[in-house]
Amino acid sequence: MRLMENLISADGEILLRLNKSRIRREVLFALAMAYPDALCASEMALKLHCNLGDVGGVIHGSKPRYNSADSLITLGLVEEGVRMSGYMTNVKFYKVTQKGLFYYELLKKGVR
Repeated sequence: MRLMENLISADGEILLRLNKSRIRREVLFALAMAYPDALCASEMALKLHCNLGDVGGVIHGSKPRYNSADSLITLGLVEEGVRMSGYMTNVKFYKVTQKGLFYYELLKKGVR
């Protein structure tokens, strides 16, 4: 019953966009597993064994391969922050939002 309530409140368009791209799902999964910590794009690319340009593309929607309307930030699943202190200064870090955690749980359960 709880799963049905989750499905009713889920946006089918977001699920469609997440299922459209394997890298988009994997980036969301990596950020959700690191929650509440944030990760930088190069760290995610190393963990996922993929190109840094692909990670940046699914997060920001860089053309021509990735559409900005399908980006994780535009969908509200990921938020961006900049670290201003420490040895890695002025580096963008990404953190999954509560909405992103909700869709992570749905996809983990196999909802398509």
